[in-house]
Amino acid sequence: MGGSWGGTSGWLLPFLVLYDGIKGILPVLLFFTYSLGGQLVSIFLASTLPKLMGERRVIEVSLAAFIACDFLAATLLKDPLLLFPIFLIFGISSFLYRPPTDVLIIRIMGNENAGTSMGYANAVSQVGSMVAPPIFVGFAISISPILGVLSLALGPPWYH
Repeated sequence: MGGSWGGTSGWLLPFLVLYDGIKGILPVLLFFTYSLGGQLVSIFLASTLPKLMGERRVIEVSLAAFIACDFLAATLLKDPLLLFPIFLIFGISSFLYRPPTDVLIIRIMGNENAGTSMGYANAVSQVGSMVAPPIFVGFAISISPILGVLSLALGPPWYH
């Protein structure tokens, strides 16, 4: 997810601007909506959903929503106003996976290894967001711009 998030947040809006002709203030508003979902709504949901669904299910739903929103934003939706709810859900799913993932890591590794395991998980996430998407997406763009956009949506299962 870390690799997927880094690639998508860095590449999706430029693709929409360059290849779908989204202009003016709209890309700024879409990124604001994405950030609102990711930095505000996902915090609330991350504190409530795992109690209702379990950590693993929240992670799975978040990943599925992320992939679906990537596909919808990149390929199917041409009406810019329809992108706002997609970007809100997209922002939520981009950040919702991490708190339940951290809980599962600590549960698996045990409290005595919590610091080490969280440090390792964070390192993997950071490296994934720096390395995986730019190389893969850049290669896909060299073949075809639309393949580059689709690689953002197809990336999550491949990066893990």
